[in-house]
Amino acid sequence: RSMTEITACLGFPLRPFGQDLGVSTLVTTETRPVVVTPAAPARAKAFRPDIEGLRAVAVLLVVAFHAGLGVLSGGYVGVDVFFVISGFLISGLLIEEQRLTGGISLSGFYARRIRRLLPLGSLVLLTTAAVSAVVVPALDRPGVAGDTTAAALWWANWHFAGNATNYMSSVELSPVLHFWSLSVEEQFYVAWPLLILLVTWGAGAFSWRVQRARLALALVTLAVVSFALSVHLGAASQAYFGLHTRAWELAAGGLLAMAVPVVRRAPRIAAVLAGWAGLVAIGVAAVVFDRTTVFPGSAAALPVAGSALLLAAGVRTQAGASRLLGSPAMTYIGKISYGWYLWHWPCLVLARIAWGSPTVDPGVETSTAPRPLVAVAAVLVSFGLAALTYRYVEQPTRTSRVLSASRPLTFALAAALLVTSVGGSQLLLRGSVQHSLLVAGGTQTVSAARADKGLPKACYLEHGSDADPSCVFGDKSGDRVVVLVGDSHAAHWFPAMEAIAKRRHWQLWFWARAACAAADIKEFNPTINKVFTECSTWRTNVLSRVAALPHVDLVVVGSRYSYSGWITDGNGDQPGGSAAAALWAQGSSETVKTLAESAHRVVLLREIPSPGKDVPACLSKHLDAPQDCSFSRSRRIGPALYAAEQQVLSAEGLANYVDMSRVVCPADPCSVISPHGAIVFRDTHHLTARFAREISPELERRLLPFLSS
Repeated sequence: RSMTEITACLGFPLRPFGQDLGVSTLVTTETRPVVVTPAAPARAKAFRPDIEGLRAVAVLLVVAFHAGLGVLSGGYVGVDVFFVISGFLISGLLIEEQRLTGGISLSGFYARRIRRLLPLGSLVLLTTAAVSAVVVPALDRPGVAGDTTAAALWWANWHFAGNATNYMSSVELSPVLHFWSLSVEEQFYVAWPLLILLVTWGAGAFSWRVQRARLALALVTLAVVSFALSVHLGAASQAYFGLHTRAWELAAGGLLAMAVPVVRRAPRIAAVLAGWAGLVAIGVAAVVFDRTTVFPGSAAALPVAGSALLLAAGVRTQAGASRLLGSPAMTYIGKISYGWYLWHWPCLVLARIAWGSPTVDPGVETSTAPRPLVAVAAVLVSFGLAALTYRYVEQPTRTSRVLSASRPLTFALAAALLVTSVGGSQLLLRGSVQHSLLVAGGTQTVSAARADKGLPKACYLEHGSDADPSCVFGDKSGDRVVVLVGDSHAAHWFPAMEAIAKRRHWQLWFWARAACAAADIKEFNPTINKVFTECSTWRTNVLSRVAALPHVDLVVVGSRYSYSGWITDGNGDQPGGSAAAALWAQGSSETVKTLAESAHRVVLLREIPSPGKDVPACLSKHLDAPQDCSFSRSRRIGPALYAAEQQVLSAEGLANYVDMSRVVCPADPCSVISPHGAIVFRDTHHLTARFAREISPELERRLLPFLSS
């Protein structure tokens, strides 16, 4: 029969499936009977070296960003490239299977995903847990155990979103934080085939056009709604980690997979230009974006569009950018990209904990940044682990004939790996933890000390710039009015000031903001990589609140003297050294003068000696020898800033200081356990609320002269 006669007989057009679907189908126009020979399952497509190269681009961007390569400040967009690739490949496989067979084998699909992802993922989690049990302080191991469990159950994205984790922050990061993106993909893998079956249900075995239209409409709707949610939620943790705000990136890949037959007919020159444009788009996003970019939001459209253009270009031709991506080096990196992504982050984080150098972040928890050589070594080690595990774990399990022939055996393996990952991690990280025990000579556990802040959330801000008008404590009708303002080093005196206010029947007003000095300075915050304009707004709001009070007897100002590297001048430069100290002194003078217009007296709390180490974490390692966590009394932060400030304020007659150093540290070296058994510090430089209350009588004695004069 001729093609026309066959078409008329069947009632629907026959098309050369091999062109659109990558399968071998023979349709003849000879007079002999038609022979239709399906080839391998629809998933057996021709190898696309450019896709492996695009995977390489994605993983290189992410690794460079995490390693601290500044020029790629937006390297985190590599994750978005991965999402588009996954959406394209998985959607293509599922849609082809649906088209050819009229359905989707869920068990077959999930079994393939298990063999591809679970063995190496479980190995990385167990290895990370084992190393963390040695490297991570005992106090922090339960947190890592919880993170690891969430990662093993492919729930890490919602786990970190629920904890309000800031992915862009370099502070106290989990060694399995990167599993959030794998969790997004796994949730997509679970939901997407079910959605395809639901959308195409009832469309008829031969109505592929109807099914295709339904799928396209579903994908477009999903992409539009998800993108709108991503833009609406902005920089919130749920926006960064959520499947609902990332689904549009996966859907973009799915829509491209549906458009493959059309893309194949595009002019070759258009495909080449599209490929180069896509590569440029990804590169621009990686270089221009940084930690301050609201992401994903609308900004993610640039790397997503770039990824889609590159994938589309490779459908039509392997020339241009596709040829570059398909080079042997790039395709090899792409092949091991899954393993490299899994290994690089725990290597960097655990190396940071073991060999990192402490850095000072004013007003926030002190983090430990990896030294450059440590970071390079961690990256190289992770690459080696990726190469080894690709050969001896990924490939053997993915291509195993035994597992491929038995889906029940594959699912049994999955169950065993999940139990091993969760149970093993819990055993390794919780089994030897003694963080709930008392330190020798103490009456406070290290876990209680870590959480002992005693701060009202509305009045001590970690984000935002408001100054709540209801932040009054002590005796709200008291005649004496005292105000406590500053950064987190004013805040850690709040429990002591509140205790004094209750005893003395003072009105105590309290406003503090993390990482915002009381001095009127412009700050560049390296943690978020931008000028911290929120601090100027917050200071203005606080000064207005103080000025609005009917009368103020005393303002107590507290700040950490560690802002030297943060101070910027009017031109946006960071002068450092004596120039920064001069700007600090000038800014402090401006603030004190403004407060003095509203208050009878202004007093500054001098910086106390700082341990420079995480005290509860140290004590968790030395429960029987707390003296091993002692530190020198001479260890003060920012002496140059204090000296410049004191000189200027003395000349202006405004230098009223209270120095609690000898109370916090009566003997040298300074003990981290008080005479009454309280742990002195809750982290690297903040007092525990219990210890602050313990020494409140001494603070009271030093403040009273300023109220009686």
